[in-house]
Amino acid sequence: MSAASTPPHRAAPRRPALSRDLLILAVPVALVALIYAIYALRAADFQSDEEQYLAIARIVAGHFPSALWQTGLFTRGTQRLDPIILALPFALMRGPGAYQLAHIIQCALFASTAIPCFLLARRAGLPRAACMFAALLCLVVPWAVVTTSYLAECVAYPAYAWVIYATWNTTVRPSVRNDVLALLALVVAALSRTAMLALTPILPLAILWQEWAWGLRGRPLRQRPRALAARVWAAHPLLSVVIALGLLALLLGGLGLLPGRGLAALAGDYALPQLEPVFTVLDRYREYLSRMTVGTGVIALALAVPWAAYTLARARDGAQHALAVVCTLGLAAILLSLLHAPGDERYVLYCAVPISLACAAALSELASVPRIGKRAALGVLAGTAAVIALLAAASWPPLASPYDYFTYPAAIFYQRVLLEHARLASAPLGHLSANTLIVVGLALMMMVWVLVAGRVRGAARPAAVVLGVGMIAMCAIQDGYTLRKFTTGADGGPSASARSWVDEHVAPSVRVGALAVGLGEAADYVPIWLDTEFWNTSVKLDVFFATSGTLPFPPYSEAVQLKIQPGSGLLSALAGPHTATPVEPPEWLLIPAQGTNPIVLAGKPVARSSYVPLALVHLSRPARALWEISSTSAEGFLTSGQTASATVFSGALAGLRPPCASFSLIAPGGLAGSWPYVVDSGPRTLRGHLRAAQAAAVNIPLFPTPTPHGPSATLTAKVSGQTTLFGGVVASAKLAFFNVGQCPRSSAPR
Repeated sequence: MSAASTPPHRAAPRRPALSRDLLILAVPVALVALIYAIYALRAADFQSDEEQYLAIARIVAGHFPSALWQTGLFTRGTQRLDPIILALPFALMRGPGAYQLAHIIQCALFASTAIPCFLLARRAGLPRAACMFAALLCLVVPWAVVTTSYLAECVAYPAYAWVIYATWNTTVRPSVRNDVLALLALVVAALSRTAMLALTPILPLAILWQEWAWGLRGRPLRQRPRALAARVWAAHPLLSVVIALGLLALLLGGLGLLPGRGLAALAGDYALPQLEPVFTVLDRYREYLSRMTVGTGVIALALAVPWAAYTLARARDGAQHALAVVCTLGLAAILLSLLHAPGDERYVLYCAVPISLACAAALSELASVPRIGKRAALGVLAGTAAVIALLAAASWPPLASPYDYFTYPAAIFYQRVLLEHARLASAPLGHLSANTLIVVGLALMMMVWVLVAGRVRGAARPAAVVLGVGMIAMCAIQDGYTLRKFTTGADGGPSASARSWVDEHVAPSVRVGALAVGLGEAADYVPIWLDTEFWNTSVKLDVFFATSGTLPFPPYSEAVQLKIQPGSGLLSALAGPHTATPVEPPEWLLIPAQGTNPIVLAGKPVARSSYVPLALVHLSRPARALWEISSTSAEGFLTSGQTASATVFSGALAGLRPPCASFSLIAPGGLAGSWPYVVDSGPRTLRGHLRAAQAAAVNIPLFPTPTPHGPSATLTAKVSGQTTLFGGVVASAKLAFFNVGQCPRSSAPR
């Protein structure tokens, strides 16, 4: 299988065949990518990691290329490729189009994993059907639910597959070109996800293993070490130098001679994995392996492991031996990266590539004979026994929240679908548990399969086809179940257009500010601000009157402090470092759509969200406040006996002859008694009593007084009586729906 062993006249005919195969592969890959994109475009929820990646993507799009080396922007070690790729949609458009295009790119990247899997299987000598099987099995796994997100797995998954392919390629066909491609694949993988640094040892180990076990298979063991060094240097001179430099860096890092954090800086903010007690690690690996088993169709691992073990022990073909080597090392690297990982199943996603390839190779060998022999039968049964042990020993927790469909897709499918159906089937038997019924049924099924494939002549091939189709079907069912449940459960919600409502109402050059006033400063509004800022790229300003930092703004947003001029209500603004530089007040603001906002600005309401209480306002010019209410809580509550005041500025008084203020005083419900209130405005005083849950409509004249910047008016309100704990606040009543207008005749001052 070396390049020299292939006659030159045989190379040309293979190119058209490969092109045809890739065209055939493109159809199911495009279909799978389309299905994933349809589900992804329904996604509405997001995680903090996604928020960070898209914030970086926006910065890269707006400040390319200087943002690529901006200090402090990329804090997660080598991981930066995903936000750089996602910067492309935001360089071309805004919401909702940028988010939709980003989802499509993520789905296309994920689906592209089939290409290196197919190429590797084909070049390793597997038949076309087995190559297609490997390519499809690695795509239709339940962990494909990550395509509904903007997480790094969508780009890291194909990058991992290319590392496996490039490692095999340079191991079997050594050349400087292939060495460079393998190194480039490793760099891309490390840039896609920091945990992919665990792949670094794969390349040298695969070459050493292949040369020792296959290249030098005819030599005595005592002669192999010297011959190994000579063969590796002759075949991989460039790679040998790079590996030597890497080992030197490891030595210097271990001695503490490297500057800064040394090699630990490659991990960024991620903590380096710490070795734990052996039994703790084994327990975690047992859970991970059980999820790998279910997620790849249950039987795939049962076929992959014995095939790899037998091929490594008694290889008859160099390409197949190298395939077993890279699959084994690839799976080991993923397990190494999981040493200190949380339980999220998306971290085991990558195992689908080596398992799919090894399983495809096993199926092709089983299908290549009229009937399988005793050795193959024992291997299949031994692999099945190992899988049964994993399924029986693993824990399968019940669904805790709809988001578990994203976090633990294989485990939830096993628990909610397989175990549930097995529980119904085992009910008449009484003494059998659901898990016992599954493992017993699996054992009986594989025993029957082995019996048919081993006893009936000509049955091995159709039996292998049935097994392969069954695995694809099992994975496809899991995949569809997970995507449907997640997008209609945890991730359902308004459309992308509804979520990007701000971007749709302003020009591309506009920078919208989010103003936290009243309830907008409360914790209940945090998810509202997060959602709006995430889906609207135009929201870039954190606007406040008193204290900054009240909004959960993305990194690198600009803070703007507003100040109100007494009397006129004109606004001034400070921005820049420490909000010390005078600037023009923002022209567009997002304001909580509440009747209890303590500050109301002059402007035209342009749009209001259909699913969150926010309004987009185009401020008047010059920007000004109409009125300001003090001594009320964020929710508009008054404390019993405490006076609240409202100051009405000249902009709200202009043209009103005479002006009146109107508002509501709302008493809490569910209590006996009354709440006496007093409202004072200049010489006018209104008195009354509130009953439980009663709302009193107050309309009182305003008496403007001159100030250096224009006339303003003030009124006060005080509510006494019984207090209650209302929404966590001790309150007597709520002051809401404040407004200023022309006095009706009955309320005009006399």
